[in-house]
Amino acid sequence: MLRSLIIKLLVRGINFFQLPSGGGDRTPAKNKKNTAESYNEAPMMSVCLQFFNKRENIELIWKNLTKCGADEIIIQEDGSSDGSLSKWASLAIGKNHFVIRSNDLFEVRTYDRSIDYARGKYVALLQDDDIPPPSSRWVDEAIYLFEKFDDLAIIGGLSGASLLTLGGSKQVTDESRYSVVDDIAEYPGVFRYRIKKEPEKLVDGIQFEFSEYVNRAPMFVRKSFFKELGGIDQSFAPFQCDDVDLCLKAWQAGYKVGLVKSPFARNVGIGGMRLYNRNAPNIVENWKRIYAKYGVLIDEGYFSDKVSDANRRLTSNLQ
Repeated sequence: MLRSLIIKLLVRGINFFQLPSGGGDRTPAKNKKNTAESYNEAPMMSVCLQFFNKRENIELIWKNLTKCGADEIIIQEDGSSDGSLSKWASLAIGKNHFVIRSNDLFEVRTYDRSIDYARGKYVALLQDDDIPPPSSRWVDEAIYLFEKFDDLAIIGGLSGASLLTLGGSKQVTDESRYSVVDDIAEYPGVFRYRIKKEPEKLVDGIQFEFSEYVNRAPMFVRKSFFKELGGIDQSFAPFQCDDVDLCLKAWQAGYKVGLVKSPFARNVGIGGMRLYNRNAPNIVENWKRIYAKYGVLIDEGYFSDKVSDANRRLTSNLQ
């Protein structure tokens, strides 16, 4: 396809066209046609949207998704009670549009199932309270980075982080609370990490750098590597820390994880999960599992060394 050829030419250093520097709308020509006309058996990018009771966001999300250049769109409708299912069914009518119904399973289970269903070489994971920008740039940049770095397994567009040793953090008590001071997020005795909100490096005009782990959403995965890594560990269900685990597994397997700037509108709409409260006890338990599994490597600087080395090489190659 023309778009795939252009991306490959870019990766090889042929300046067929210049990616816009300001996030302008560049809709691929093939997407100007009605997507109901033909079925794409081998999509380059699949988009999987986890959705629950955010009906007021549907129109804008859908409007912008139809401009993003993705070859396949999968709506994971997780048992909404506000009429969202019928609304999605009325909009997702193309041959490469799919609406999957589940019943309050939450994201660990639904994302894993959606990725299994997807046919894309790459898969973007989105959430219902994030509105994508009205252009194809964020998808094109992710594909470009995957094609440029053949060991890149995961790209995050929300934020990145580096895990820190718990060190002298006090043990958890009933009075302990999650806090963020400067760029350090901590739940005493459970986790501690340094937040990276935006990448500082430029790769062919794209804000990007490597990171220990990245948060959803968006999150992009190379499907072949995702399957090789065993997918999302279902023991983290229903939510949280599965993305941390997946990223750290990728670094251990010799792959890389990166952070790209993606200008999404965040936390749009009413409701949603509130992570650190009494109704979500598995959050703390899941973080304990992360440190039980990777704590020694974190203390030894295993992941930070890998990321530092990758970013040094990245900077060197850009000079």
